[in-house]
Amino acid sequence: MGNDTVFSIKDSFKPYSLPAKLQGVLMLLIREIVQQALTSGCLTVGAEEQLRQLLAQKYDAQDLKAFMKLQQATMSGLVKQESRELLYSS
Repeated sequence: MGNDTVFSIKDSFKPYSLPAKLQGVLMLLIREIVQQALTSGCLTVGAEEQLRQLLAQKYDAQDLKAFMKLQQATMSGLVKQESRELLYSS
């Protein structure tokens, strides 16, 4: 009510600073999940949940780009979301 705040993609970006031995693990997992979905043409329910968990944590710009690429592929129909397929097949 009266709050006209507009959020940009920058507002949701969370740069990460993990310990050296963990750096790259999160980054690679998001990209691997995205790449798997792009390659197979399907984002599984499990992969979707993993992405939710990973994106709730800190991530870098390359992870954000990979996720945006997946969103575009999903919106254009190149990648199907298993969760939506299950929802609409009932």
